[in-house]
Amino acid sequence: AGLARIQRDTVSVSARDLAATLAERGLLPASLLGFDGDYRHDSTRALRFEAFAAALAPPVFRAAGRGDELAGLRASGAFKAELLVALESLDADTLVACVDVARDAARDPALAGVTWGDRHRLALAHPFARVPVFGRRYRRPAVAASGSYETLLKTAHPYTTERHTSDFGSQARALADLVDLDANAFTLLGGQDGWLGSAHFDDQLPLWGAGKSIAMPLREDTIAALFAHERRLRPDGAP
Repeated sequence: AGLARIQRDTVSVSARDLAATLAERGLLPASLLGFDGDYRHDSTRALRFEAFAAALAPPVFRAAGRGDELAGLRASGAFKAELLVALESLDADTLVACVDVARDAARDPALAGVTWGDRHRLALAHPFARVPVFGRRYRRPAVAASGSYETLLKTAHPYTTERHTSDFGSQARALADLVDLDANAFTLLGGQDGWLGSAHFDDQLPLWGAGKSIAMPLREDTIAALFAHERRLRPDGAP
């Protein structure tokens, strides 16, 4: 159960530490007090914190003499951790001035009631989706996604609070209890079949979103009891 939870962990430790450090110094906007770094799809604080951090980073990195690193760090999982390092190098007055620049981003009325998943989306697509005109037939509607660039349930994304889709991240979950041959569970993001028009292309997406898996026993009697259908594949001409 613990390993299953780990694979679904949506807490960004660096975001949590950054928020806690600013709160201790009395600099975290009131709307973000108590933010625990959890990028659940239904979190409104996660989205506001992203807006705040995006606005805070440029003045902090410039003041720390690291402005040239900003673009590269935005595309890495170390962004917030390095933002914390940079702001801790600043004197109190400079840090206050930087936070004042970013404070309005956390108060943006356009973010009222908007969740992380409203802006952070997961979209499944067949490789044919890249084909102009008819490629749209091979895309599934985007759904709300949990996680971020910096969480164990990784759903990497451009550093923005505008609507966007995850471009890389966790794709499968696997658990195997080595004491019990039948205690195996797997889930693939989407499904297991790339065949055009297959019903199995995205049939595991609901399981993925619910944090559930498919049992895959290895004992023959357990397999016979759990699975009602059997398909045998033989070479041509085989009896």
